[in-house]
Formats: sequence, structure tokens, C-alpha cells
Amino acid sequence: MIKQPGRDPTTTPDDNAQTGSAAGDEFKSNVIKRENSGDNTNQNMPTPVAPPALTVGQPFEGKDRQEFHIFMTHLQRYVQGHEEYFQPDYRKLREANRHLTDDLRDRWADRRRSRADPPMWEEFCEFLHSQVRSKMPAQLALDTDT
Repeated sequence: MIKQPGRDPTTTPDDNAQTGSAAGDEFKSNVIKRENSGDNTNQNMPTPVAPPALTVGQPFEGKDRQEFHIFMTHLQRYVQGHEEYFQPDYRKLREANRHLTDDLRDRWADRRRSRADPPMWEEFCEFLHSQVRSKMPAQLALDTDT
């Protein structure tokens, strides 16, 4: 794992970026410095311009499959429309995290806290799906895994 300066390795970029805390501000600052300093793997590539903010009605709370499907469809279309910007997973995760309830954001942070590897988009999507399954009756939850 590459430790980023000034960043707690037990948190994800999204944990810090969404809290509005000094830690979140520090993370954003470090990301900007790293991108602008050429301290990334694409040293010859300019940093893509951030797309306009995605607008979602209510924060995602994982209450049912329909909410999950709608949320993921909107998010995936948005990301696909701005593929160059969302190439690194941390940007996708940061954007998605902005649209979660505080409770889900905290659960994601708790899940990631003990991990040293960087969070991956697929892991995050599975996490959201698991939150929906955990609220469904046992048999119905099993049926959605196929």
C-alpha cells in the first residue's frame, strides 16, 4: 500500500471527503496537490476537469431493490458520461458516497476502517447491494443472489 502523506491509512478518500471535517479538507488538499504535482501515475496527462455535480433527490438508504436499481442506474450513467474524470475508483466512490445517508456512509467507513487495501468500485457496489439484501426477508434475499 502506498501511504499518502497526511492521510490516515485506515480511512477511504470518501470517509474523509464527506465529513466536512478538517480531515476531509486535508484529504481533498492532498489529492489536489498530488494531481497537480505530477505525483501520480499519469504524469504527462492533465487532470481532467470535474463534471457538474450529480443531483439525486433523496440520499440512498438501501430500503429496497427498486431504490438500489434507480440509484445505481443514475450513478452509472453519470460516471459513464464522464469516464475520463472517473477513471480512478476513488473519484467514483467519493461521488457515490455524497449521495448516501449518514448511516450508510458510516457503515461503509466501518467496513473499510480495518482494511489496508484501497477501496474498489466493485466492492462498494456489493456493499450497497448487501445493505438492501439485509433488509429483505431471508428467502427473498437468497433469490436475488442468483
